[in-house]
Amino acid sequence: MKAARRVAAAALLCAVSVGSIARPFTVDDALRMEEIGPGAFTPSGDALVFVQAPPLEEFPDFGMMIIPGPRFGHLMSVETNGDATTRPLLPIDPAAVRALINLSPDGRYVAYLEAKEGELRLGAVDRETGESRLSEALPELNYIHNLTPIWAGDSKLLFAARAPGSLPPFIPYLRRATGEKLAAEWRKAWSGTEVSASVYRSRRDGGSSPPLSGRLVAFDVRDGSTATWAEGLFSDLRLAPGGRHVVAIQQFEKPQMPVDGLGNNWVPGRGRLALFETATTRRIDVDARLDAMPGTVEWSADGRRLGFFAWHDEEDSQSGVFRTFDVASHRLQSLPHTGLDLVNEREFGPPAKPMRFVWIGADIAVPARPNPPGVSQPRFSNRGVTGRDLNVDPGRFDWYWLSASQAPRNLTARFGAISPWAAGNSFIVLENRIHKLDARGRVRTAFANIEIETAPLASNAARSREPFESRVVYSEKTTGSLVTFDLERGTVKRVELRDGRPEAVAISMAGDMVAYRKVQPRGTELVLHLPRDREQVVAKINGLLADIDLPTNQRIKYPGAGGEVVTSCLTLPPQAKSGQRLPTMVYVYPSSRPRCPDVPDLQGFTYENRAPLVSHGYALLNVAAPMVATPEGGPLDGVVAAVDRAIDAAVQTGYVDPERLAVVGASGAGFTGVWLAGHSTRFKAIVSINGIANIQSHYFGIGVADLFYPAVSSWQGGATRYESLDQFGLGFSPWDDPAYYWKISPIAYARQVQTPILLVSTDMDVGGFSQQYDDMFVALKRQRKEVDYVKYWGEGHGPMSPANVRDLTRRTLEWLDKYLSPAPERRVTSG
Repeated sequence: MKAARRVAAAALLCAVSVGSIARPFTVDDALRMEEIGPGAFTPSGDALVFVQAPPLEEFPDFGMMIIPGPRFGHLMSVETNGDATTRPLLPIDPAAVRALINLSPDGRYVAYLEAKEGELRLGAVDRETGESRLSEALPELNYIHNLTPIWAGDSKLLFAARAPGSLPPFIPYLRRATGEKLAAEWRKAWSGTEVSASVYRSRRDGGSSPPLSGRLVAFDVRDGSTATWAEGLFSDLRLAPGGRHVVAIQQFEKPQMPVDGLGNNWVPGRGRLALFETATTRRIDVDARLDAMPGTVEWSADGRRLGFFAWHDEEDSQSGVFRTFDVASHRLQSLPHTGLDLVNEREFGPPAKPMRFVWIGADIAVPARPNPPGVSQPRFSNRGVTGRDLNVDPGRFDWYWLSASQAPRNLTARFGAISPWAAGNSFIVLENRIHKLDARGRVRTAFANIEIETAPLASNAARSREPFESRVVYSEKTTGSLVTFDLERGTVKRVELRDGRPEAVAISMAGDMVAYRKVQPRGTELVLHLPRDREQVVAKINGLLADIDLPTNQRIKYPGAGGEVVTSCLTLPPQAKSGQRLPTMVYVYPSSRPRCPDVPDLQGFTYENRAPLVSHGYALLNVAAPMVATPEGGPLDGVVAAVDRAIDAAVQTGYVDPERLAVVGASGAGFTGVWLAGHSTRFKAIVSINGIANIQSHYFGIGVADLFYPAVSSWQGGATRYESLDQFGLGFSPWDDPAYYWKISPIAYARQVQTPILLVSTDMDVGGFSQQYDDMFVALKRQRKEVDYVKYWGEGHGPMSPANVRDLTRRTLEWLDKYLSPAPERRVTSG
């Protein structure tokens, strides 16, 4: 039997196409999927530059962190006024991958990052001559700070450089650099002649916050020379309109949390706002006593004023206010939002900060809510994602005019649906239409006949919505088509939805063009939408899907806990028939609602890629589990009931075998898996990857980044997660209620586990996950439960090495086959 299972798994791993006969989707296919990444047009629209990411198995270095961060691949170019042939912008180097940053203002130079042999370099290529140069100064890059280089002229790149002798940047080399550093320290210890030690400190008074190391460097792409503008790590670089000044935030180490609360622990660090004159590089410090919030700095359209959110050192960010700075007079003004609570961008998913403001002359407008009656103190509440865990909808917000000379004024009270996302420097979205705010605070419709979704999709920059541009892309509300707006000129271009799913890559109002990905079940095309509604395909990827026997999705609707309609998604193997009861995998990410297109998208690779498992013959039930957290029972209190409702509804379709169910999932879904193991006997097997098992130890756990990357993580453990109301948050620490922390941990129920479990973890995860399944395995082994524990070395939040991805797929299949598949086909007479 064991050998037979290995043969079946091997067949799935290695299936090949024969003629035109449809075949199953395999893990090898998943590893061969390509991607078309971000792009940008030249200012005139005569060329498009974009990233084409190679298949994962062709990446030159699996010590790279491929996500999060910029999309690495090969830089490609299309001349739109010629034959529209796609060519590599640079010769393809099999040892390197590159990420697009942006184009110079005149379009001549393309800035990029190059990852090669454990080092990250900043480069630029001249589109006229084909010559490229790499900066001798090395760039810094992480996911905490916005360190995107900017153009400070047609040929000068300004960027945050690493300090000499520092480790390669967190992105993309956290794992590789940490592994090499540890190996070097081990060699010192084993030599017996060198000290191998790192020192980490805590102080009764909270200690100091020294500046993070680095340099602000200008790179002249014409001759390759560099010049240092300032010492220190500078983020959020923004060039003023007109080009006379650059604003930046100098970053300092994150201070220790106060004992009685989070303080500013959910803020990336301590930041000081600074201006630089581009002609002289002279530095102007705005106010050395203010902490500036990253991601909130904006120039006025005339470049004369700067707006940002900040607070004094002795305060915390929740008491911060917006301020403006006049560049000529150096006048700093506070714009207090008295009686209001600013809308937190975290409510909608991105990192926590106030929503982006828009200018009203010398004042600003921001989305906010009224404080409770009698509370006038300006607030910026620490919130989690609305609808997830314990985060209920905090209620309606409006856009308010903030001024130094008058009380806040509601500008949108007469409107219905309000979007918190600004569309441009003075544009907002109300009732699904773009509106303009004039200098007197009056609201008028800018594009009356076009209804759009509330959040913009992209700007013309490679980094979406950073900074503001006059060209934005939205999805049309009724059709899903792409609509591009030139806010300055008042012009519109619509890309009608013909087939597939359109995803914006870049726009050119000057050339009247849009580049978009057309994602279809059997491949993806990069399409140029040209003047007069003509279209031209300039790249095609993932054609191997042409002979794949595709799975299908069914939306399953049923009553939720409160009687509301809930929709889960059932993915069926090819050729599945109602009445043929299938072994079924159950996937549950807490507080989620799954997307359910008619045909599953097989092109987005993840290490937990479940498509090969479906092609092997398993159905997949992706369970909607909204708001399963309760204050009494913790983050997963209602998940068993939510899963039972979804399974019962899925069984009624006639496809799901209620006697052959398994739980499969990673990260938050892995957390759900080990929780269900101790709270349900409905499942025959569980596969749980890189989840949470012991919430108390997770609170105190560190990740690999804490060892050598203080700018990213500094031994704070899981306090931010659990003391807040963010993902799986509780609002208090283990010292406040240790019994509760134990009660809501899957490890507390190890004795009750009856289901065989395949536990999977890695040794180089961030956020304290790597130790979690060590704890769980010890507990289950002590109780003599049926468990296999697989630990992948050198991997982050799940395996990315092709060998390890294949191995995980094989082990998962063997585990499921062992406990689910060897049962005769059972047919039913009715659904």
